Amino acid sequence: MENDIPSIIPLPVNLKIDEGSFVLTDDFTIFFDDQIENIEFIQKFIDEHLLVSTGFHYNKLNKNESQNATFQFIKDENLQKEHYHLQITQTSFLSKASTYHGHFYALQTFLQLLPPQVFSSKHIQNVEWKAKCVTIDDYPRFAWRGMHLDCSRHFTSLSDIKKYLVGMSIHKLNVFHWHLTDDQGWRFESKKYPLLNTISSQRIEKDGSKYGPFLYTISDMKEIVNFAKTLCITVVPEIEMPGHSCAVLAAYPDLGGDIGRPFNVENRWGIFEPTSCLGNPDTIQFFKDILLEVFEIFDSKFVHIGGDEVLPEHWMKCEKCIKNMESLQIPKNDFKKYHAHFCIEIAKFIKENGRLMIGWDEIMSEGELPNDNAIMAWNSAKTGKIAADKGYHVVMTPMECFYFDHKQFSNNDPYEYIGGMSPIDVVYAFNPTSQIDSKEKILGCQANCWTERMYSYRDIEWHVYPRICALCEVAWSPNEQKNFEQFSQRLEKVHLKRLEFLEINYAHQ
Repeated sequence: MENDIPSIIPLPVNLKIDEGSFVLTDDFTIFFDDQIENIEFIQKFIDEHLLVSTGFHYNKLNKNESQNATFQFIKDENLQKEHYHLQITQTSFLSKASTYHGHFYALQTFLQLLPPQVFSSKHIQNVEWKAKCVTIDDYPRFAWRGMHLDCSRHFTSLSDIKKYLVGMSIHKLNVFHWHLTDDQGWRFESKKYPLLNTISSQRIEKDGSKYGPFLYTISDMKEIVNFAKTLCITVVPEIEMPGHSCAVLAAYPDLGGDIGRPFNVENRWGIFEPTSCLGNPDTIQFFKDILLEVFEIFDSKFVHIGGDEVLPEHWMKCEKCIKNMESLQIPKNDFKKYHAHFCIEIAKFIKENGRLMIGWDEIMSEGELPNDNAIMAWNSAKTGKIAADKGYHVVMTPMECFYFDHKQFSNNDPYEYIGGMSPIDVVYAFNPTSQIDSKEKILGCQANCWTERMYSYRDIEWHVYPRICALCEVAWSPNEQKNFEQFSQRLEKVHLKRLEFLEINYAHQ
């Protein structure tokens, strides 16, 4: 029976194989229920993908003719946001969902029932576009199913980010964590602080060559947000603060206090001492001003502030910080508490502006941060458990399995890695709620793509695929349903062919 299971990734919650097959032919008909908000996004995906590979055309039918349509997208208000019912008979496709999200995922499932050529960006001839008849009831395990991309260390073009997002959407991932700033480059256009756009967006490499300037304009970022929305993806921006500040301080050195100058945009990988001076009132105002610019572009509920890997050595030597700690009555050398004070102030500001803060797990170090904020647990799964037990919402992204800059094969391959080991079976085996009592606090999980050793988009794809296929099943499918051997069969039997037609440079040996 397992061999009869369609090679759908992620595997649906409930799947029943029915008798016969559905064959898609030219000039099919579609009914889109106009009660579904943004249903035009479904039509857009069909136009740009299904019609391209098949070369087919379709006619839209009105409500009076809906029963005769080959494809029916019907609103069912009884279903949750991403929940869908899909029935494929020998003559029709019927999707029921309450939102375009559910219908979008029904469409993605249907596409994976068709031959893998359907994912080609070119018209493929002499293919019988046949799908098994099925009845599916499906919904995600977690609300947060994320992929991260570091565009500071190495810049990724808009067209490649869009390809990244399409790949996410095919795997029913719905959060794009966009790492826009770090020591090695600032990629967020600021109207308020224009030197960030010039000085901070480029660096001098060790061989004397210039990397950059590379920057996403306000228009670029809005374009990505809008494109992602059509794919049911929310873009969560990350602006690093108060650490990972070298690029900022290179443009505005006064924000670094009274020591450490000159500052430079870093051309090395690692953690560096220069840190924003919290004893300078202009520093707090700088981050608030930047966040106001972020709010104008991104509509995500959460905004990521980084908050990780803050070395205290800079604050130890900074007279402004020492005096500020005294005025705040923070014990001398209690720099974790000093850091926590900053995070609490920023969290309050973000909430006042109608959003919530999320950051790497260091932001909860003193446990004083209000627990309506969220923790991204990267140091370990244990850290995520601690955060959940303290009442925080948690996104699980532990480095032992979800860092895709880590090696994926025991022997060498042609690409570089930062270190560590995260093979696909380890990714697949992770259970985000294992040994956690407050399971409702786990928003979901995410894999991170740090690009220190990724010099092109082909590098990124090699590191991400096919591990993203394992990630999506961890995030979507019930844990008790997971079976790595069966997943591997679905992956190798058909899904890798889909990736080939998508022209994805997936890792293999």
